[in-house]
This record gives sequence, C-alpha cells and structure tokens, in this order.
Amino acid sequence: MNRFLLLCLILFPLLLFAEDDIIIVSGVSDIRLEPDIVYIRVGVETYGTNPIDLFRENSERTQRLIEYLKKQKVITTSIKTVDYTLYSERDNYYATTTTGYGGYTLRNVIEFRTDKLEDIGKLLDGCINSGGNIVQGVEYSHFEYRQKQLEVLASAVENARLKADYIAKSSNRVLGKIHKIEEDYAWYPSFAAEGGGESAPPTPTIPGLLKLEASVRITFILE
Repeated sequence: MNRFLLLCLILFPLLLFAEDDIIIVSGVSDIRLEPDIVYIRVGVETYGTNPIDLFRENSERTQRLIEYLKKQKVITTSIKTVDYTLYSERDNYYATTTTGYGGYTLRNVIEFRTDKLEDIGKLLDGCINSGGNIVQGVEYSHFEYRQKQLEVLASAVENARLKADYIAKSSNRVLGKIHKIEEDYAWYPSFAAEGGGESAPPTPTIPGLLKLEASVRITFILE
C-alpha cells in the first residue's frame, strides 16, 4: 500500500473532530457484596532425607485430609490439587549450615470451596486435625461475581455519561455520540479472612465485604 495513503488512513479519524468539538471524561463506580462462597487452600508439607518415604507419608496424610473434606458440607467436585512440589534443602544455605539439615521437602496443596461460611473455622480445624499442616489461603467470593463485574462497568459508563452531559449543557453544547471509550481499570479484590491463630476452636474468621471497582475514560463528540 502507498505510504502516503496509509498515513492518511491513520490520521483521518484524528482530523474529523477539532479539540473544541470533543469532551473527555472519566467515570467510576463501585459496589460491595456480601460473600456467599469461600475458596480454601490447605495441604500437607513433609520433610525428610528419603524422597520415597516422603511420598508415602505425604500421600497418606493428604488422603486422610481429602476423606475428611468429602464427609463435610463442601462442594466435593471443587476439590483439586493446586500445588505439588518436591524440592531439595541442599540449596538452602541456612538449613545446611545452621541446622545441618539437607534433606527434602514435599508440599501437596489442595483447594476446595464451600457455601457454608459459618463452618469455615470448624473446617480449618478439621483439616489440621486430619493431617494438614499448612493453610495457604482463605478467599471469599460471590456466586454472581462475573455478572457483578459487568454491572459495575456499566455503572461507570453511565457515571461518565452523566458528567459529560452536565458539562455539555453548562457550556451550551449538546452531547453527541461516543467517539472513544477506554477501560482505565477494573479492580475486583476480595478481602481475605483475618484472625485465627491459637484461640480455641473453631478458628475465628472474618469475611468482611467484597469490593468491586471500575473506571472508564470516554471521549464524546459535542454537537
């Protein structure tokens, strides 16, 4: 393609509107949700000098952990392995020079989810009593999380449109169609559980609220 023609195709949309014929605004929105589901990662970490013995011990303890979970009110189809790692402590300078230990560590972490939020503390205690010795995370979420993400984005767009319309009217202009729209950010954090420790079972957890935020940047044409 002719270079001049290609350059025209690139620049033509930019020349359609003068700077005083557009308005650029940002729109933001956020909502807070009560969590109704939680994802928990627990597992078994074993140590030793013989990898074969490690595999055997870890397998037995992990199996007890899985059997316990299947007897509880968890979504059994959600139980899955998320981390299975065997590594040598020979590369750990502190372990080999300070404690003299240069064996192996085997970590097996599984994830499951449950909608019984009131049972989380009891579940964590049960996992530890059934062979688990690591808790990698407790993450609260919502069944309609994806739909709520779209809703908060739509709300951010509407927020931008309202501001743009107000600015246009204040300038004796009429707000036209959207020329360009960008998603500045969409932040969907979930506040993890806090608490626990050495208090009497069941281990206390604090779900808090889920906060979803979105921001958009929109260029409108002024008429």
